[in-house]
Amino acid sequence: MKLIRKNVQDIALSTLKGLSLIEALDKFKIQPLDFYNHLNNHPEDKALFNSAKIALIENELSNLSIYIDSAETKLDLDKANSKASLFKWLAEKIIPETYGQKIQVEKSVTIDIRQVLDEARSRISIDNRVIDLGIDRALETPQAIDITSLSSKLLGED
Repeated sequence: MKLIRKNVQDIALSTLKGLSLIEALDKFKIQPLDFYNHLNNHPEDKALFNSAKIALIENELSNLSIYIDSAETKLDLDKANSKASLFKWLAEKIIPETYGQKIQVEKSVTIDIRQVLDEARSRISIDNRVIDLGIDRALETPQAIDITSLSSKLLGED
């Protein structure tokens, strides 16, 4: 049987209404291999079917609280929890961007700032010597600076 988009829509709707994919394919007398090949050859139909799968899983995930709240015995609760685990796993595989495991990336970098600190210390010590020598006042009147004596004082040759 040649598949058309209408068949894919019918199968998608059937799975949304609770039929398994195999049951839906049997209902419409479509071979699983034919359906698989059709989806691989028609990306728009594959997208349609995948959106139906996503809708089914999201619907089931939203109904999980109802299953768990309505559990009256431990066996019912265990069944509900098993179903919840199954749909969570399916959601992780089919819709990983929404329900997938979050990946944390940590990166640490070691930076050697000794050279920068040494340069800063040397600038501070020169600045302090300039201030201590009263050069800051002399810089306001440049004609009063004696370059030879200034350099010898800064270099400590005094």
